[in-house]
Amino acid sequence: MSTYIEMKNIFITKVQKDEQRTILEVCFENMHEPKYCRLFKATLEKESDWTIRSIAVYDSRKDRFLTVGSLYAPILYEEIKNKILQAFEQNAEFEQQLAQ
Repeated sequence: MSTYIEMKNIFITKVQKDEQRTILEVCFENMHEPKYCRLFKATLEKESDWTIRSIAVYDSRKDRFLTVGSLYAPILYEEIKNKILQAFEQNAEFEQQLAQ
């Protein structure tokens, strides 16, 4: 399967925790996109496993975030979701940041 997402500069911008779940806002650059729309923002939620609540891409020409699900074919949207989850679950640094 070809990959349409190459994640760089991944960072957590917001953390919200309660007794039952953790919600994160994660930003990253997708190097497979034109410069004007490389910045992505994903909201992840963890109760037992991580899931994606939303994904948006910043379009600097319009100066706003656009919903990724409305811009990409469903198969590409699923690939982006899976790639984000893989990157997040395989990165112990994120879990360490959350533990602090």
